[in-house]
Amino acid sequence: MHHYTMTELLERLIEAVRKGYWEASEETVQALVEKYLEIIENNDVYTPNEKFKTFLENKATGFGLDISVLQALNERQANPEVLESSASAKQSVKVEGVKLEKQPEQEMKEEDDDMTIIWITMALLGVLIIGFFYELLTHRKGVPAT
Repeated sequence: MHHYTMTELLERLIEAVRKGYWEASEETVQALVEKYLEIIENNDVYTPNEKFKTFLENKATGFGLDISVLQALNERQANPEVLESSASAKQSVKVEGVKLEKQPEQEMKEEDDDMTIIWITMALLGVLIIGFFYELLTHRKGVPAT
């Protein structure tokens, strides 16, 4: 699973615990917090939710986990200039692939339009004739002979 997806999932689960929507066991909460801290240690993760960060820090401290990663994340978020300079220092990767080009539009001939109209008209007329004969046969059977 991609690390950004995993952090979003973990954030939602931990947030559900924080708000009291989910009564998870302490072992489960500890595993969620550990996994979240492990991911943010190796990846550049951003969360604007200050209550979540405070809750996460309190839980990590309560479980005896190292919160230096979380503090570093908070510092990076507080100083975005540092984040931008580190991002620009990384090498850019050239992406290769197929270049998409606009295709010329195909012109429909008026003859094609006329034939389409004729075929649709014939199909509707056929349905109408079949319906007429169906009704004629079903009503004829229901009329008693005199």
